[in-house]
Amino acid sequence: MFRIEAVFRPESEEGVRSLLEEYRGRVEVIAGGTDLLIKPKPEIRFLIDLSSLGLDYVSRDGQYIRIGATSVIASLLNCEFFDDAPYRILKTAARLFGTQQTRNRATVGGNICSAVPSADLPVALIALDAKVEISGDERKIMLLEDFITGYRKTALGESEFLREIQIPIAADEPRSVFQKLCRTSVDLALVNCAVKLNIDSTPRDARIVLGAVAPTPIRARRAERMLNETQSIDDESISAVSEIASDETKPISDLRASAEYRRAMSRVLVERAIRQTLQW
Repeated sequence: MFRIEAVFRPESEEGVRSLLEEYRGRVEVIAGGTDLLIKPKPEIRFLIDLSSLGLDYVSRDGQYIRIGATSVIASLLNCEFFDDAPYRILKTAARLFGTQQTRNRATVGGNICSAVPSADLPVALIALDAKVEISGDERKIMLLEDFITGYRKTALGESEFLREIQIPIAADEPRSVFQKLCRTSVDLALVNCAVKLNIDSTPRDARIVLGAVAPTPIRARRAERMLNETQSIDDESISAVSEIASDETKPISDLRASAEYRRAMSRVLVERAIRQTLQW
């Protein structure tokens, strides 16, 4: 039975860590809380609300675009930082994220920490080489692609929490595209995909990231290497890269789609995304 005995709202990071330590194994950190009742954990008796920590921000300096973990999804849609390439894929992913009511409540940090394979924002963020900053006994920074370690699993220790997402400022202007396949506009992705590449150079520093086709978002590294080494991006090379990306997936069959369908649609979405980058 899922029953909450107390909800805490500490005003400092030290307070959060202290509560995580005190109620170890029986406590969950929340921000928007939209994922709380979808997969309730019977052992959870206490909640820590991060909304009083001042982590609701989007800022930019010379190195990074910084997103506080409690920033709601809707805030990305109203931020001019995500109007230009390559960062616009984050705005596209946010726009395709559930209903307006959900976007107004769900947070960027929550979508990442839920570690759901079909989550949209991690796919776009990994394509942008995003990092995460973790608050613990000492602050740690790591690549987002290393942070999500398995199905609903992250690299967070028992007394740690996610405080910030950092997107490196690109030295040039690579092109990027986010694609999502779902049954209706507000559903979870059957497959999602982000592609980033610089078409004016070789190697192109390509990123091909797929979601909902493995326990975690994956980079199709063999496909990336082929795209980087291709002298001319044409129909033949696009088809070959997309096929390799599809081969790198490890989808499952469930009530929403079969593994075969997800693998086939991975190829389709990667091909569409690459072609779209060439049209800009």
